[in-house]
Amino acid sequence: MERRDALYFQTVLLNRHAWRLKPGVVCGLILLGSLCTGVGGARAPLGSRPSLVWQQRFDGGFNGTFLRSSDGRVVVSDSRDGSLWIWRDGGAGRQIRQPATSNAPTWPDTISDDDKYVVMRSPSVQIIDLADGTTVAEERKDFPGEAGNIIGLQNNIFYYSDYDGKMMYVYNIKSRQMLFKTNVAPELKSISTGQIGSSGCIKKDGTVIYDKNDVIHVVSSKTWSEIATIDVKLMTSNRQSAYAYSCEFGDNLIFLKIRLNIQDSQGFNTVFVKELLYDYKKQQLAPSKYDNYLHPAKQFQTIHLFQGFELVTSSDVLKNCGTSDENNESYFDDSSATVDLIRQKDGKKILTTCYSRRTEYDLHSMLPDALWYSNGRLEEGNYDGYTDALTSKIVKRYGATPLNILKTSCSGLGVLTLDYGTLQLYDIKSGKIMSQIYKNEDHTVETGNGETVSWSLRGSTAVAAAKSQLTVFKLPPQLTQTTCQGPSEALQGDARAPFLELQRQAVLQVQADHFKSQLVRSVALNGDGKKVALGYKGGDVQILDVQTGKVLREWRDQAAAVLDVAWSPSEQALAYSNEAGQVWMHDLQTNAAIGSGQLAPARRSDLDAEHQPLWIREIQWNPAGTHLAIAGSWGELYDWQPHKSPIRLLATHSVEKGFTALQWSDDGTRVIAGQRDGGVTMVDLKSHTVVQSWSTGQGTVLSLTVQGDTITTLGQDKTLSQWRIEQQRTP
Repeated sequence: MERRDALYFQTVLLNRHAWRLKPGVVCGLILLGSLCTGVGGARAPLGSRPSLVWQQRFDGGFNGTFLRSSDGRVVVSDSRDGSLWIWRDGGAGRQIRQPATSNAPTWPDTISDDDKYVVMRSPSVQIIDLADGTTVAEERKDFPGEAGNIIGLQNNIFYYSDYDGKMMYVYNIKSRQMLFKTNVAPELKSISTGQIGSSGCIKKDGTVIYDKNDVIHVVSSKTWSEIATIDVKLMTSNRQSAYAYSCEFGDNLIFLKIRLNIQDSQGFNTVFVKELLYDYKKQQLAPSKYDNYLHPAKQFQTIHLFQGFELVTSSDVLKNCGTSDENNESYFDDSSATVDLIRQKDGKKILTTCYSRRTEYDLHSMLPDALWYSNGRLEEGNYDGYTDALTSKIVKRYGATPLNILKTSCSGLGVLTLDYGTLQLYDIKSGKIMSQIYKNEDHTVETGNGETVSWSLRGSTAVAAAKSQLTVFKLPPQLTQTTCQGPSEALQGDARAPFLELQRQAVLQVQADHFKSQLVRSVALNGDGKKVALGYKGGDVQILDVQTGKVLREWRDQAAAVLDVAWSPSEQALAYSNEAGQVWMHDLQTNAAIGSGQLAPARRSDLDAEHQPLWIREIQWNPAGTHLAIAGSWGELYDWQPHKSPIRLLATHSVEKGFTALQWSDDGTRVIAGQRDGGVTMVDLKSHTVVQSWSTGQGTVLSLTVQGDTITTLGQDKTLSQWRIEQQRTP
């Protein structure tokens, strides 16, 4: 990112108790001498790297792609950091491969039929032993070509075609022999029951079925020679068509479904579907309920075949379906259509969902590996497991994703917030998880696809905000005692004590003027837990009475989502920030703005939000309530006093080193900031110099807390760590 030393915050405009900084004037003008003090991030000699006190890594890595075996007994996650996790038969997760040194993306593609191997892309295709994580075979080194489209791994035989769809291969990973190879150009164009991007399917006896030039070919696993063909063109009379086939039926049988677009004399298109079951050994149609006749279909109908089911998307709209905005995190991301799950063997409709999968019928199957039908449910994968595709309720979680670290009045215990509203208690001295104080298994805190829960703990109260709902809980008294020094006093030797559970007191529906404003994005309780500040997706901010839900104060400043709200220690001021890089401070006694402005730079037109994020995710008041620290995701750190202009403490000039988490030292003399690249930087408030910095090596720092000479960090790779800082002389 370009240097912007003299580009921002160069003039001050006083207007309606608020000032706003504008570009164009060099440093040194009135009121801005202090702003330029920290420009460029002046650094004192760095101290030694803090010592690692303890480290706790949670089951499964960050943003894992989950893949389930065909029998449902094995689940594999790649963790997106190069590590590999496996869960067998519902047991605990086990890491069988350490994180990679490179940042190249990895993901699992196919699990073998015997659950012994997984085919990984990392980025080259590798076959990994699930017992110990070792590489059994790798493309180019062990098997020829590039495995662009993977059909499957069965009986130690790997079936694949190249990226261009020109060559198909059958390779024995044990004997290292190529069993079959053929030119299948032009590009394969069917929809089959294989994995994402695959073409072709494998019968239980190893027979492979693939298509070429609208002709389906059957290759015997006994002779590795072609034994049958099905010419789809003869069934379509050269009309515009697409087809799908499945290997899920019995011996020597292949199910084929064809969609035809037939144009009448007036130029109108009508869609027809025909289905048949073909016996490739007898070279004839097999007796079945499928009659091989054309049947009218819905105009925009698309069909996927998997696990002996059809997933049929049509343009029907159900009255109780939500809006696309609500479902945009789902695999079924187009709410303008519905999906029917139909069992192939008898044609029975099993269920209907409100969501559709946006795909083209005449391309390879785009049905995600994360979809699974089990126990009467259509399940979809997410970052931590599987949820019911109809209700979004959690079905099975493989590992958990910690999101934030919260302090309690008990100095020896901390709280971790996890996705889906779970809260865990941990020992600050050892990092050991002591207890799960809230599970959200009854979905009291309602979450949807892609939704997280914002928690705040103050006094004897805890609140959870998700969507447009605020849930109020009473904290266990053991966590509210300021005299508590450690887990033995709070837990009384029993980590499973039932009294260490949150007690629900109320569920409040928040009130706002429009849909986006009703989605809560940030929450903060005041000191006694009787008032709560809420920041909304639509940009509104409210202060509510926790017991009644009555709106006590409200601000409608901007249209950008409010990412953080913070009470001053005296509770006489409230600050909040948003994803557009703006900050406000309000005096709660006079309701006047005591500071407001645009801290983020103007967005560059050549960069998207990912490469030029402007959000301010965290703001923190110092213990005295006289300074507000602000973490800018674009790579700038600020100190701001009410009624004054902000001071830029540090500029990294790098989005990769942008600031994501923030805390003050206990004495309020230093600011400790976590960064997007996993770094932690400590800045002295008086001298504006960096007195310590180091890399956690755990991805983006999501959250951190400070207690004396120790700093606890939560990394994007699901690692919770504590570091001990050497006491250093202030520069």
